[in-house]
Amino acid sequence: MNCALAKGACNFVGKAAPLRFCIRNLSVRARRSVQQILTDATPAAGSEDARITSEGWIKAIRKTKKTTFFHLEDGSSIQGLQVVVADDNLRNLPLTFGSAVSVTGNLVASPAARQSVELVAESIKIVQENDHLAYPFKIKETHQPEVYREHLHLRPRAERFASMMRMRSAATIAIHEFFQEKGFVLVHTPILTGNDCEGGGEAFHVQSEKGDGKKKTEEFFGRPTVLTVSGQLHLEAAACALKRVYNVNPAFRAERQLSRRHLSEFWMVEAEVAFIDELDHLLQLMESLLKDITRNVLKKAPADFAFHMANVAEENHETKIVNMLENEFRRVTYGDALQILNQHRERFHNPPKDGDNLHRDHELFLVEHFGNLPLFITHFPVTCKPFYARIDDANPFHTLSADLIVPDVGELFGGSLREHRYDVIASKCGSGTEFEALKWYADLRRFGGPPCGGFGMGFERYLQYLLGISSIKDAIPFPRWLGHCDM
Repeated sequence: MNCALAKGACNFVGKAAPLRFCIRNLSVRARRSVQQILTDATPAAGSEDARITSEGWIKAIRKTKKTTFFHLEDGSSIQGLQVVVADDNLRNLPLTFGSAVSVTGNLVASPAARQSVELVAESIKIVQENDHLAYPFKIKETHQPEVYREHLHLRPRAERFASMMRMRSAATIAIHEFFQEKGFVLVHTPILTGNDCEGGGEAFHVQSEKGDGKKKTEEFFGRPTVLTVSGQLHLEAAACALKRVYNVNPAFRAERQLSRRHLSEFWMVEAEVAFIDELDHLLQLMESLLKDITRNVLKKAPADFAFHMANVAEENHETKIVNMLENEFRRVTYGDALQILNQHRERFHNPPKDGDNLHRDHELFLVEHFGNLPLFITHFPVTCKPFYARIDDANPFHTLSADLIVPDVGELFGGSLREHRYDVIASKCGSGTEFEALKWYADLRRFGGPPCGGFGMGFERYLQYLLGISSIKDAIPFPRWLGHCDM
């Protein structure tokens, strides 16, 4: 084995030997995905590149007197690779919808207009047959989302949900690229925590069983512990050292709701910035994030986006996304929004009340009122925001906060500047055991903690907005909601 000095190796001080890497010549060629096969240029007939082995699942299948055709899909693309089977021995194999197969053959130019190449099979290995008679999703049938939710272990195989999962992947990568390019540090905030960040009282409490076999529970950590509803408080602690931080983490809420807007487990994208003293800077960051990641996703996954526009979203949904990208977001204060809503009180089952949070129908009305563009609602009352939202010096009944509302979904972002005055935040942390649980957070102000601001974006809500998905349960691979945690 040949070893070569690593290119660009560090200079070492003293007699220490330079770091060397051993490079092994890897001769095994990685098999290309269906997406790569369809994207690459058509190889020359008889060339080494023309002979391939591709693995995946049989989807659409069609038989004529002399030839069998089927689409081979491996999850990498919305489009399958057409396989042509002319050999009678291969045609007699149990080629059934959903079966896992490995096909070896030659790539040739396809006469069909919708594909550049097709694979002429020379050998087919049935890796695992699909019991297609018992399989709940039938070939050429499209089911309602509720049917797919009854079979979550098989749901990723449905074209709609495979496409959604690729879009989730593309969006996650786009989010990381956005923050990395802007100098943010990724921080993994804890799942187990001693505080309910947003004070909603809807957290999952965590206890352990004692080891005496009597099924008694105990506080494993010696104090009440919950599954996190937000990593924001921990991000602020990290921002006091790293200045610009973010996370992409699961969050949990024990809301006893069955609506299409609720999940018990979901994902949040959260960011925190130190030395920020203007709410406008925070709003600019939110708007930039939403636009940049959307452009990135549409560039990297245009076929999956087009699939959703044609098969999932309501008509003209794409126009809303295009308008979002091409226009500045609208802004309105909570007070002005309330005046607009009060002019149309008859339209709402629950009329708006000063000092209360806005309902979803209020939010969607306001978005429509401002031209169906994303809308920042700013300066919420103190009663509407968590204890850490900074009080507006110009109006002590309001906070320096903002929600970003988008068409069809409602609230997508929530953010605020953080209260940075120790005496104010300490008074809001309660007393007794409640204060002890949050004393560390107040202490950030005592020990050099500068003014901070941050926000959270619901990741599944973003996918709903981008793709026109009506139920949040269909924007996550394996949804958990009240009474449903089967896998």
